[in-house]
Amino acid sequence: MRKRKTLFLTLFSITMLVGAFALSTILSAEAGSSAPGSAEDPLVSESYVKSKVAALEARINELEAELAARENQTPGTATGENSASITPITPGTVAKVYIKQVQTPVNIRSNPSLQAPVLIKVAPGTALSWLKTSGEWYQVQLSSGQSGWVHNSVSELR
Repeated sequence: MRKRKTLFLTLFSITMLVGAFALSTILSAEAGSSAPGSAEDPLVSESYVKSKVAALEARINELEAELAARENQTPGTATGENSASITPITPGTVAKVYIKQVQTPVNIRSNPSLQAPVLIKVAPGTALSWLKTSGEWYQVQLSSGQSGWVHNSVSELR
């Protein structure tokens, strides 16, 4: 008799656990929750993705139009706040990089990277000899003869 009672309680407990699991699964599905990454997930819904793609395509079109306008300009006729950055340097011209008027001295680094060690700090308004450009960085020659790199956000090539 005792064995039957134990067997009955065990089966009853297992049945209750399975039932509770099934009920919670059904209730969560009815509540509108969805599995992350599924097609029903609002973070990856088609309309969400389409709206983001449309915004990116619009920005690409703006940038392409701006690039086309700059490519069609005659050298020396650039206008706008970044005009100095698109004025071509002719061969044989000694170009200078001028440090912009900022609040603090500007770092000259050993490599074109914000993580590169700082070689020296230079004051705003300082003119340095330009050697070459790499992406958003100008390689400059210091008065000591050493070369270093300065970011174009704090400097201007003329």
